[in-house]
Amino acid sequence: MAKLCHSRYTLAMTNWLSAPRVQLVCTLLLGVNILIVLALWLTSQGGLDFGGRPLGADFLAFWNAGWLAGNNTLPLADGTLAMSDIHPLAPSGQTDVLLWTYPPPFLLLLAPLAQLPYIPAMLTFTILSLALALLAARLLTPTRWGWLVLLSAPVTLVCVLGGQTGLLVAGSIGLGFVLRRSHPWLAGLAFSLAIIKPHFAALIPLFLLLQRDDKALISMVIGVIVLCGLSWLAFGPDAWSFFLSQMPSARLILETGAPPWAKMGSVFVTVRQLGGPLGLAWGLHLLAFTLALHWAWPVLRRADDHAVAALLLLTMLATPYQFDYDQVLTLLALGFWARARLGRFSRAEQLTLLLLWLGPVLFPMIATHTQLGLMPLPLLAGLVLLKVNLSRSAPA
Repeated sequence: MAKLCHSRYTLAMTNWLSAPRVQLVCTLLLGVNILIVLALWLTSQGGLDFGGRPLGADFLAFWNAGWLAGNNTLPLADGTLAMSDIHPLAPSGQTDVLLWTYPPPFLLLLAPLAQLPYIPAMLTFTILSLALALLAARLLTPTRWGWLVLLSAPVTLVCVLGGQTGLLVAGSIGLGFVLRRSHPWLAGLAFSLAIIKPHFAALIPLFLLLQRDDKALISMVIGVIVLCGLSWLAFGPDAWSFFLSQMPSARLILETGAPPWAKMGSVFVTVRQLGGPLGLAWGLHLLAFTLALHWAWPVLRRADDHAVAALLLLTMLATPYQFDYDQVLTLLALGFWARARLGRFSRAEQLTLLLLWLGPVLFPMIATHTQLGLMPLPLLAGLVLLKVNLSRSAPA
């Protein structure tokens, strides 16, 4: 009977997401991504795109903050960065006012970059971020597959065009997870780099405790302390006071919808976008996280790649403040999921993997036109499927 059930399950795993198809689609999409980047670059003038915005426009905030920190004037910005009044090398005509809520360790990278003109600084930041993510992908899947899937992914294009942090954060976390068994001390240092967006690294110490990865945990703590200490020495206590003073503003901005809610994929934002009151939004977000933790808990206790995939999906569900470009972490989860399953997926898994891969482009488009954020659904489905796989296999 058991053999019959196993046979039926194997037959159900019709692999329409087959290796040749994935390779073909990813190759085509990589070509499209390259063409889009080239088109924007070739049609730009003076570092501005056809709409008059700087290439990699979100990097403006990082570049400005690095300049302010390097000149010990970051607190003078009073929570916002006005281009026309701050950086002497600001692109022509840029007067945007940008919010800054990142921890001071991020400034250790940005202050040197801010000494460059905008375009060289933005390109350097993008290349470094992409290189770190590609290194993690290469170690996760030691073939050209990891690179191809990452470079062709919609979320990679979103990060490159926006000059955003998704590749940098996911690269550091991914590098930590691929190194934690073989080089735990290096893994912990890689994890510590995610301090630039601490809400995406908050669950990692708890996971390392659960997995009894003492060396990686100790190394991560030491790395965070060193980075915080260096930023204190480099930029003084005012930079930290400024950062802490912006936390209430960040929450207010999230709750009132100043960022484009359609680009955010949390349960909280989904409820708010549909017109739900604050109390209901926070309550449903907490409920969704509780259910997700319940489903993920037995998977998180495993000593294999299923556990890492579950942690990354759970992380994306835990934080209410996450954008499309942050979903490189979801892409990373798919890599660990695929390695754990050796590329053999059920139909439900294949559909979920596809939706998560397309999510950073697909779901913001849907939310823009319908006010309905659907990203939490495949995240929850992924955790359910990981738990189902656990029940079908022997304990790790």
